[in-house]
Amino acid sequence: MSLVGGVEDLQLLVRHRDSMGNPQYGAYLVQEYVRKPGRDIRVTVVGDRAVAAIYRYAVNDDWRTNTARGGKAEAVRVDPELEDISVRATKAIGAYYAGVDVVESDGGYKVLEVNTVPEFKNVQRVTGVNVARHIVELVLDLTKRG
Repeated sequence: MSLVGGVEDLQLLVRHRDSMGNPQYGAYLVQEYVRKPGRDIRVTVVGDRAVAAIYRYAVNDDWRTNTARGGKAEAVRVDPELEDISVRATKAIGAYYAGVDVVESDGGYKVLEVNTVPEFKNVQRVTGVNVARHIVELVLDLTKRG
């Protein structure tokens, strides 16, 4: 993932990736940069519910907020709007379980990513919510429905 500030940055990035000689580096996914307040929200969705959420704060002037990169985490109270947008994003891709990355922008909540294989270790540690239990309960419920 790279932050591109303009045409020159993009040209440099493309030259660098081309020099690697790996055909997979020829594909680009471009996303508009959304200004955020130095944090984003990781919402853990299981079934039809947002079971937990954490703020993820960037550290060391990095624009990325991943806790795996050292970002700091803090529990978030999930309001109805945050739950609605997170559950709808999860359903839009046909998932039952996801980590939905949301930012608070001038235009309200915006979904950046829906991750279908999110790690939930930090979510559990920070919120105390047993995400694994919610997943197991969902699987058992889906199995009963057939």
